[in-house]
Amino acid sequence: MVMARRAVRLVLLLVLLVVAAPQAAIADGLRLLPFRATSTLVSATELMPMPQCGGQGFLGETDIYSGTGTHLGTFTLTETLCMDFRTFNPPAQPLIPYEVTGTYVAANDDVLSYFATGAFNVVTGANTGKGFSFTGGTGRFTNAQGSGSTAFVFDENGEIVGLRQTGMISYEASDRSG
Repeated sequence: MVMARRAVRLVLLLVLLVVAAPQAAIADGLRLLPFRATSTLVSATELMPMPQCGGQGFLGETDIYSGTGTHLGTFTLTETLCMDFRTFNPPAQPLIPYEVTGTYVAANDDVLSYFATGAFNVVTGANTGKGFSFTGGTGRFTNAQGSGSTAFVFDENGEIVGLRQTGMISYEASDRSG
């Protein structure tokens, strides 16, 4: 009987979360909307020291993609990867921490930005990154929030040739006209 009561409470709580949470978001003028973007690599720099990545022991690269996405239409994406090699010492310390900043520029020049962190393990190939977070932008994306994940598209030689990004995004309803 106690287990049945707990199960009913859990179901009611889940129903409340599913029904009430979206209503609260809509009442604040924000809705959580699906986000999808597919892009193709246009150009990439070599891994090298970059001022925006930090000082000695940091290397970075900048990649340019073009593609299409929900809420963006046709876009150009500039993504900068910064990697911290200061503590890298395999096999004892096989992790390379990284930060990624991405900036989509839509055809109408609205900007949507995101940020991601994680670490690559060069021994196992594992990536500790948990996806990206939207950090705002300009135009309709000024107060954008949300998160997503990135899947790399590889060619037959194992080189990255594109990205598939999916997630959820919210931004001011009054800013969605563009």
